[in-house]
Amino acid sequence: MGLQEKRARADNLQMGVPGIARGGTAEEEGVGKDRPDGKHNPGNGFGGEPPEKVRGAEERYRLVFENAPVGVFFYDRDLVITDCNPRFAELLGSARERLIGLDIHNLRDQGPVPAIAEALEGREGRFLGHYVSTTGTGRVWASLRTAPLRDREGRIIGGVGIVEDITERVEMRRELEERELFLRRLTDNMLDLISQADAEGRFVYLSPSNQRVLGYRPEELLGTHVFELVHPDDLPGVVEAYRASEEGQIPGRVEFRARRADGSYIWVETLGNPLLDEEGNLLGAIFVTRDISERKRLQERMERLNRCFLDLGPDPLPNIVSLADTAREILEAPAVVYGRLDQGRYQLYISTDPASHLTAGEGADEKAGPPSSNGASPGLFREVEDPEDMVCYRVVREQAENPVCLEDLEPGMTARFGLAAGSGEWRSFLGYPVRVEGRVVGCLGAFRERPGPFEPEEAHLLGMAAQAVAGEEARLAHQEELRDFMDIASHELRHPMTIIKGYTSTLRKYLDRMDRDAARSMLGDIEDGVDKLERMVYQLLDAARLERGRFSLDVVEVDPGRLAADTVEEARARWPESHFALRAPATLPPVRADADKLKEVLVILLENAVKYSPPGSPVEVEVKPDGDGGVVFSVLDRGPGVPEKDREKVFERFYQAGETRRRPSHGLGLGLYIARRVVEAHGGKIWYEPREGGGSAFRFTLKG
Repeated sequence: MGLQEKRARADNLQMGVPGIARGGTAEEEGVGKDRPDGKHNPGNGFGGEPPEKVRGAEERYRLVFENAPVGVFFYDRDLVITDCNPRFAELLGSARERLIGLDIHNLRDQGPVPAIAEALEGREGRFLGHYVSTTGTGRVWASLRTAPLRDREGRIIGGVGIVEDITERVEMRRELEERELFLRRLTDNMLDLISQADAEGRFVYLSPSNQRVLGYRPEELLGTHVFELVHPDDLPGVVEAYRASEEGQIPGRVEFRARRADGSYIWVETLGNPLLDEEGNLLGAIFVTRDISERKRLQERMERLNRCFLDLGPDPLPNIVSLADTAREILEAPAVVYGRLDQGRYQLYISTDPASHLTAGEGADEKAGPPSSNGASPGLFREVEDPEDMVCYRVVREQAENPVCLEDLEPGMTARFGLAAGSGEWRSFLGYPVRVEGRVVGCLGAFRERPGPFEPEEAHLLGMAAQAVAGEEARLAHQEELRDFMDIASHELRHPMTIIKGYTSTLRKYLDRMDRDAARSMLGDIEDGVDKLERMVYQLLDAARLERGRFSLDVVEVDPGRLAADTVEEARARWPESHFALRAPATLPPVRADADKLKEVLVILLENAVKYSPPGSPVEVEVKPDGDGGVVFSVLDRGPGVPEKDREKVFERFYQAGETRRRPSHGLGLGLYIARRVVEAHGGKIWYEPREGGGSAFRFTLKG
């Protein structure tokens, strides 16, 4: 059948109300007319109603059909669309004229065809899915319902379809499904434990992370009361937190030990939030639970370390031993070592687990000598004769800035830490430099039995222990300084006081019988003794002012050549038996300095050179530009020089190199310390160099 024939058939088809929907009149549709067989046509179900009433009904139906919010279309038995309303055309993005007469067999999208054909079999058809229009631009998610159309004899003459655009509904549902899927994935993959309980406190949902943390499959705990997982000792606190959150309808937080599937307990922190309905009635609660075992472990370690800090006694060395032992315990390390330098001698302490085969004081390498002779910790620190290859010693010698981490120790490498080869298969090491006043004086290190880096928390704890050891080393250095000062001061003060006391007593008893020259000589010695005492008192005062930050400079522009010449002249007058030489160019750049303090530095260096120079050996002073607009001052002598191990310490307070502290009248050990502080206050630098051919060269710089 051709398209024109189908359209003609559609126009002639007696479909009752659908014909009126197309806009035909009652007369045009045969309502109230005689049929060709001579019988009267009652008019499509309206019976013998008056034409006016029929036209009113037709008009109402047409209005409903034309303005329906859903798409409606009619089709005949050949699946040709005979009519449709505007909404149907709008849904398909097409013109109504293009749709009427369309053969459904030719649809581009055949998805709804089976449901349309279903009506011609006398059954309702349904289609739900995405549809692409054949005659227009429409792309919609459609819900289609079809039903058969019958004539008066009940024969199926076509079908009617009702179409709804459910695109928005589908997209909303899809969005909800995607959101639900996202939330499900989020909760299923969170490291924290997500759970929900009903109003009675029984689990109704648990995220899969519960199995990873607690060892239970989620379905195992469904219906279990939340309190059943709480450690008995922690239950009262959890119950109180739960009650307060429920009564106040506010979130609550609590820490407790939760039972794992294997019966063990771990520390967790739970944040609970009550679930309420619209009327404020409790429906249950949502819980977010986090494993805080590591945090608790760190807290316990910190508490143990803090207890160790509080238990430290007055003696630094036993305190250092206690800190090393505590570091080993809290790190659960097989061994902790501490190496330190004491007056150029390397000392080593080894802390090991008493339950292991290696005990403290044992297992030292054969290089280690007998226990250190300090009275504070006999038998604990051992002196090492040749520590050059030892890792901790190299940290001190090289003044390492950062911790040393060795992640994979080779077999036999433990000897490089002062341990015997059979002390254990320890695979990694972390060592922290111990600093006092900017200088590395020791190294605190820990071993582990597995390779790889230490955990950040472990490194932090070891670093804290190293800082505490540094504090004890500083106290020990201060105590030694005080002891040195007392030794030096008692000796240095005793010598001039003995002279003053002896000569004064002699003069008082025998002055009237003494030779005049002899008396004058004694008075001169008394004056020298008083001068020496005065210098020592002034040095102590200067050192005290420097330590308290009460040291001030009166900075002016100074001619360095002139100042050096004046100082050398004063030295010649003060030490007439010594020979002084000055080398300086005719012109030098001026420097900004406190002239009196600068002259004091030169006097200290000259006095130091005079003390240690052999008789008849000249003391030389050099002043020259440094190439950066400043000036370098040098004081040179031909004395014995400073031993290499003492060169970094000669500028420390109360320090005297080598055996000089046993020699008479060499001062308090404050001169070079004061010189360093004065030069640094000017922004300069002072240092020592061994002089070629023997002797010492002390140099310092000042900026122009």
